[in-house]
Amino acid sequence: MFCLPSFLFIYSSVTYRAMTTIEEKFAEVAEEVKHLQKRPDNNELLQLYGLYKQATAGDNNTSQPVALRIEAKSKWDSWNSKKGMSKEQAMKEYVEFASSMKTKYGMESQK
Repeated sequence: MFCLPSFLFIYSSVTYRAMTTIEEKFAEVAEEVKHLQKRPDNNELLQLYGLYKQATAGDNNTSQPVALRIEAKSKWDSWNSKKGMSKEQAMKEYVEFASSMKTKYGMESQK
């Protein structure tokens, strides 16, 4: 009978736990960023969008919108600029960037 070394199981559970933690933090921050006191500028919103799409859908494999559809093209460009980034890395960068937006713009008060 072949047995795997016990350290592999420890490493696997630590890796899994870390992934679960970043996924939970990502979901939490993605909800919180909807409640900023002020609206971030368009470049910041596009950065959030690109990271969010990369974190949730992975690499952009959609057709590029025509240039006349400026908003759609800007969003597509932002997401496409993240191509090759892992979902986990995109989640980490989203959490960092969204957290900086919370600090910069403040949060709506909870009632």
